Amino acid sequence: NAVNFNDVEINDTDNDKALLSGAIFHKGFKDFNIDLNLVARDFQFLNTSSIDNKLYYGTVNATGKVEVSGPFNDLLIKAEATTEKGTKIYIPLTTETEVSQKDYISFVDFTDSTSIINIEEIVKQSVSGIRLNFDIDVTPDAYVELIFDIKTGDIIRGRGNGNLNMALDTN
Repeated sequence: NAVNFNDVEINDTDNDKALLSGAIFHKGFKDFNIDLNLVARDFQFLNTSSIDNKLYYGTVNATGKVEVSGPFNDLLIKAEATTEKGTKIYIPLTTETEVSQKDYISFVDFTDSTSIINIEEIVKQSVSGIRLNFDIDVTPDAYVELIFDIKTGDIIRGRGNGNLNMALDTN
């Protein structure tokens, strides 16, 4: 009724290590439920290019812990981490990429009075299945670029420090 992980060592591309513990529970390989914990020190959590993801890409090295829990249709991902040297995030802010890539944007025709529109239901269907709660301590080691127009060099570059709290809830 469970697949257990007891301090499973995971290596990133730089051979830095993280430990995965917890279990994936099931009832006859149905009704899956996850309770996993990852503890990492200077671990590469992200290594993507603009080809992989047009909304954001780059490299994220961090120290901290990540917890994933709940059933597959309502996962909660909690992370407490501190950025490390080598973190570089690129965020293109071109209009066409934003609209075409974000699945939670829905276009509704309000002129059709024959149908009843439930905005809450549209949002729940679009963002269902995952909840995020990230508490990230950003250090000056992290580098960020907001790219408005790559061809003209319209880019805001920066480093800084502070706490970044990100949350996504189906409500």
